[in-house]
Amino acid sequence: MIGKNTLSVNLNGTFLCSKSAIPLLKSAGGGSIINIGSTSSFMGTPLRSSYSATKWGLIGLTKTWAMEYGEDNIRINTICPSSVNGERIEQVIKREAKYRNTSPEKIKAVYLSQTSLKSFIDAEEIVGMIVYLLSPLAKRITGQMLVIDGHTENLSMIEIEGE
Repeated sequence: MIGKNTLSVNLNGTFLCSKSAIPLLKSAGGGSIINIGSTSSFMGTPLRSSYSATKWGLIGLTKTWAMEYGEDNIRINTICPSSVNGERIEQVIKREAKYRNTSPEKIKAVYLSQTSLKSFIDAEEIVGMIVYLLSPLAKRITGQMLVIDGHTENLSMIEIEGE
């Protein structure tokens, strides 16, 4: 059921909400839709296939709708953050540690080792990108996948010492 729920919320929910907003944006003379993707939008993530599939789908939706609704002055972009500080990434780390029969600390260290800036991102960084994309400074940005990840390498290649 997890896969079905993930698909319903992440892809179908985004599709339906955005589709409902488009007539309002058209009548207002344009606007902006910002989808929230993930680094899983462009690279696989072990143990999270349904999540990755929904985030890849958002990129296709973003690029297609940018073409379809550009003439209506509607801009559509997707922000793709990597792991965000907080409870959710801690749960992901614990789940992977259990699966790999190792400690959460070891998994977290491996995740951070795959990031050039050696830290997870803060939610405020995502907010800053959203504010920018909604501003007039971004009036020519559409159909884009904007990555906020501290230069995260491919997490599907994670190797834990001793495995």
